[in-house]
Amino acid sequence: MQVIAGGIVVGVILHGGTHLACDFPRISESDRSIFRQTIAAGFGYHRPTYAEILATTEVASGIAMVVLMGVAFSLATKWPRRRSPVLPVSIRRVTGYNTFWYSHHLFVLVYALLIIHSMFLFLTDKLMEKTVPLFSCLFPSLLILLCYCLLSRDSSLDFGDLPL
Repeated sequence: MQVIAGGIVVGVILHGGTHLACDFPRISESDRSIFRQTIAAGFGYHRPTYAEILATTEVASGIAMVVLMGVAFSLATKWPRRRSPVLPVSIRRVTGYNTFWYSHHLFVLVYALLIIHSMFLFLTDKLMEKTVPLFSCLFPSLLILLCYCLLSRDSSLDFGDLPL
């Protein structure tokens, strides 16, 4: 699992870092004539500033995904999962396996943000290119639904017992 998390971290740094350090400054500081000839249509023929690019839905959803994944990965490490008897009871309730379980439910929000993120892509109008994340989210979502359905079939467990 640490290898998967590490791979995701590297991918996020490369993807987000490239946009923040390379793409967005090049767009905001491009020559007006080159901007008009190349990508102006994708921005409504208005060359945005760096701050205007950061204020878009696509960037906001990307940053929100990174924050939520950071929280989920942090809570899934071994330190929050240990049950320390010195912690107050209210905090101890959400430590241990519950921390791991609840933190992974944040990925439902990450999936939703991924769909929002892809639907507001700057330089593409093709629906197929914008819906790829929708299909990549569909399979894990179906697996989660299947898991809940199989758990609910067990006579000793019902949805009220699941730590949602």
